[in-house]
Amino acid sequence: MEQPVRPGRATAPGPAAAVESPGPRPSPAARRGWSAKVEDGGAMPGRRRRAALVTAAVALGGLGVGLLVGPGPAGAGPPGGRATWVTGWAGAPSGVTPVGLLGNTLRMSVPVDAPGTAVRVHLANTSVPGPTTFGHVTIGVAGAGPAVRAGTSRTVRFGGAGEVTVAGGAGRWSDPVAMVVRSGERLTVSVFGADAPWVTRVDDSTEVAAWSSGGGDRSADASGAGFTTERVAPWRVVDGIAVAAPRGWSTLVAFGDSITAGYQDHQAAGHPTWPQLLARRLDAGRASCRVSVVNEGISGNQLLPNGVAHFSGGPSGLSRLTRDALSQPGAREVVVQLGTNDISWDATHGVAGGVGQLERAYRALVAAAHARGVRVVAATLTPAGDPAHPTSFVGGYSTPAGDAGRAAVNRWIRTAHAFDAVTDFARAVRSRADHDRLARWADSGDHLHPSTRGDAAMAGAVERAAVSGCPGSGR
Repeated sequence: MEQPVRPGRATAPGPAAAVESPGPRPSPAARRGWSAKVEDGGAMPGRRRRAALVTAAVALGGLGVGLLVGPGPAGAGPPGGRATWVTGWAGAPSGVTPVGLLGNTLRMSVPVDAPGTAVRVHLANTSVPGPTTFGHVTIGVAGAGPAVRAGTSRTVRFGGAGEVTVAGGAGRWSDPVAMVVRSGERLTVSVFGADAPWVTRVDDSTEVAAWSSGGGDRSADASGAGFTTERVAPWRVVDGIAVAAPRGWSTLVAFGDSITAGYQDHQAAGHPTWPQLLARRLDAGRASCRVSVVNEGISGNQLLPNGVAHFSGGPSGLSRLTRDALSQPGAREVVVQLGTNDISWDATHGVAGGVGQLERAYRALVAAAHARGVRVVAATLTPAGDPAHPTSFVGGYSTPAGDAGRAAVNRWIRTAHAFDAVTDFARAVRSRADHDRLARWADSGDHLHPSTRGDAAMAGAVERAAVSGCPGSGR
């Protein structure tokens, strides 16, 4: 969902480029041109700006789908060939932060959603224009707070070396690291950087924790002494952990805006997101449901670009689809929850024809996913507004124009037969008295983002409709 730009949040100092593409890449000129069109809206009025951007995207191939690209781990396969790489955890690169690594160590802890016998770490320099050198990276099983469980820390190598320089606008997978991990176990990654004033910001959620320490390279320290909690830009640099899981496992990517990523106030209270709740539901049936759920939501994200440089929602859903969803190791399904911010933007700025553009964008997204053998599950757009105060609008989300646009998109999603499956978030959380508004029990309090009960209802809807090969699903 759209958020105001907070003080200190900088826009990227340069264009986002391709990440480790296994096939043909867009030309540098095309990438620069596209980035300029996305980041610099100029003085063009809203309707003309959106039309020009869509025209440019079409000229760059299928609405610009997947111009930001990045495959799953390349190189050596899982040990013994009896495993398959899946994504155990992932976050979406959404910009840069000046809270860099200047002779200090960043330590981050996340849960992985798949068991395995080896891991790989992905470093993101995606949003930084120049190369960044990371001097030492380690991974181990998380202990209490910033501590690492004794005897579990492993050095992470890149092409056999402990130090790695990642090109600007790129990312890099590590070599496999042999270690046994369990589903739901928290892993801690430590990254030392000697001189990296700008690093890539990764959209974080309630499942991450981060600390930093000055005084040089502390990445191999098992003790958490000297590490302090990161509060300004807690999650950065690392945007993926792949796990060599038993054969039969796959990755489900939750791809959306803050309703998927988790809103900041929601995160501060420690409330789980619907992808986290879905993972917990699937945990109970692990013997027959081997799916790792990863969250690639970005707060404020839109399916289509709007051409406003200061907009805080990261690269558009279409442009980041390949990088953040289709190229995830083991990706089999993607649940798309995008369009709410597009509708609000159009309603606020009086842009006409946005619903038709969204429909074309959805079809382009499906075509790109099917070309990679990935199923697409569409989520209907959730209601907005307070049913007790129907005239109290929430931005452009619950205006008459916003309500009409959302209803039209949802009607199309349900009836167009454009997707492999549909999960009806709107029906799961709407008020019985007013379908354009959230039910009170499903309202987090801002009349836009669902509560924990609302997230649980949406997780249940996904499980029933979308999770391929799991008991009780629609497949």
